[in-house]
Amino acid sequence: MKKFFWDPHLQLFPPVLAGIEGKWLLVDSKQNLSWQFDEVSALVLAALFKPMTIEQWYKSILFIMKLNTADFKTLYELFISKGFVKRVSLKKTIFEEWASMGLSATAHYHFLTWDSKFLDYSISGTGREEAIEVMKNYTRIQPDIQRYKVTSNPKNTIDLPKIKKIRQECLVNYESHEGLLKQYAALVFGIISTKKTPWLGEDILLKTSPSGGGRHPTEGYMILPDLNNYKVFHINVGAHTLDEINFETNLDWDKIFHSWGILKEKLVGMFIFSSKWERNRYRYREPRTFRSVHMDVGHMLGTLSKLCGISDLNLNIVLEDIEIFEKALGIDPFDESVQAIGAIINDT
Repeated sequence: MKKFFWDPHLQLFPPVLAGIEGKWLLVDSKQNLSWQFDEVSALVLAALFKPMTIEQWYKSILFIMKLNTADFKTLYELFISKGFVKRVSLKKTIFEEWASMGLSATAHYHFLTWDSKFLDYSISGTGREEAIEVMKNYTRIQPDIQRYKVTSNPKNTIDLPKIKKIRQECLVNYESHEGLLKQYAALVFGIISTKKTPWLGEDILLKTSPSGGGRHPTEGYMILPDLNNYKVFHINVGAHTLDEINFETNLDWDKIFHSWGILKEKLVGMFIFSSKWERNRYRYREPRTFRSVHMDVGHMLGTLSKLCGISDLNLNIVLEDIEIFEKALGIDPFDESVQAIGAIINDT
């Protein structure tokens, strides 16, 4: 007797998880495709909770709802023609093997993340069109809304200068280190404009430094020396402000600067560059995320280095003590991780 079961790459989400009122969402984690169903169609599919014959499948449905045989025939023939439901093979699929070990969720995760392709973005290529279609499929499952981090209950808020009003002479003849660092923060992290997305999501941010896919995963923190203490600010790009935050004050700065080869009295200030993994992972999925975030930080460090050169200052790029600063900032490295520290030095 022929038995049928779902294609193992499929997952079915009810409206409350799909985020679509009155619609169920069927997601193919192998092809990165999704389909919307009404409740009756979704329940017919859900009734096939194990390999069954057509007759067993229909009896399973009758436990859930009343459905005449003609309507059932229409639906199961549709599901089979679309490949949602297939005849059971004696040979186990990768998914079935993983599921037998209690790893079905892990299998779905890997299939969703293993095949992010490198696309052809040349003038004659189709990369942009393909990327837009992929993003549209992703946003049917979850909207693309993460653009920048907001600090809750900052100790103090300082407005940053408008990017278009900063002139080169302001970077040469600056009145104070604090004023100069505020200009750097605006020019390195600030938003120039925004761009509408062709998919469901918040506008894409356009900044002074490029970012693959417009993801801008890099967050910034500015550290300002203040007598024998240090003030630490999160750079809130959405509000274009510096938001002063709590920071671990028991750091052994003398030891840190000595290991970096920096004289404390020559320090103008520091910028910490961190990566919000999910922002990039949303579009590029797992294999590509860890490459693109480093490129993003590199672009922004390059911009900061150019600005320091204009001001006749030196930029020391530090890749040490990452965990110390993550702990001091109170961030979870699985969500946001420090990538680099830019220490600005006045050697004159």
